[in-house]
Amino acid sequence: MGSELISLLYESHLIKEYHPIYNRSQRRKINQYGLFLHERSGYKALMIDKIKPETNAITVFSSLTEAKNTLFRITGKHKLCQKINGLYKTKNYCFQYQIKECYGACISVEPVNSYNSRVEDFLKNANLEKLTKLVELQGRNDNETGLVYIENGAYKGFGFCPKGTPIDARLSYIKAYDDNRDIQRILQNYLQRLPL
Repeated sequence: MGSELISLLYESHLIKEYHPIYNRSQRRKINQYGLFLHERSGYKALMIDKIKPETNAITVFSSLTEAKNTLFRITGKHKLCQKINGLYKTKNYCFQYQIKECYGACISVEPVNSYNSRVEDFLKNANLEKLTKLVELQGRNDNETGLVYIENGAYKGFGFCPKGTPIDARLSYIKAYDDNRDIQRILQNYLQRLPL
């Protein structure tokens, strides 16, 4: 498929279409855990919790392990505090503060506005709601480009075009695929790994 992103999107499509016996992860319709925004002493905290019908998660996960691994990655990438995000239990400062990977939100040293602005940066990238983007990736060979299209936050599909295809003609190579929570999660995880 040329790229990991297109492979994951196509795999998810095939799982939903064929319901393989031994691959249950994306056959489940219920995501059990979500990432939610809370407040701790004025600091915006990203917290993992079980999904309830009345709550609106930033993103969803099928397992607690997946949720924690993702939150650790987000916390590290955006220089957030593990204690504020509920990943490190302590009454004092977190370990990351000792090794200079946390700016001291855990002990109220870092200004709230400074910390919260980094959380907002993450939230802008995590929210696909209004994002329209044609993602260009490696193709299946050296003569083509892989494409993934998101329009107003909705996944429209993927395709491959010859290298050098004019920008205005690339959308014609997109094959439509269904959007769903698993697809949204795959796209969010991909976009969160991109450099700031």
